[in-house]
Amino acid sequence: MSLGIIICIEEYQGNSNRLSKVYFAKQDDMLIGKTFRDALGSREILEYTNSEGTVTTLKNELKYYLNGIEEEVAYYYSGNGFYSNGTNWL
Repeated sequence: MSLGIIICIEEYQGNSNRLSKVYFAKQDDMLIGKTFRDALGSREILEYTNSEGTVTTLKNELKYYLNGIEEEVAYYYSGNGFYSNGTNWL
């Protein structure tokens, strides 16, 4: 695997209490990051936690990293999601 992407959002930016805090997301980040490094042999790990995991940041950075990639990518997300109109959303 050439790339590991980990997004763990525990506290949402500008949340105003609409989404509850996700306990243990930062711990997930540490454990999954170790797994990616040790077991999967990832050469590069991108980790985004809390305010680093904004839609703008992810769109800009992932577009750069994923452009032309021809190897496997592992992805892990920990945080709130919601269900609306028959679709699950992260």
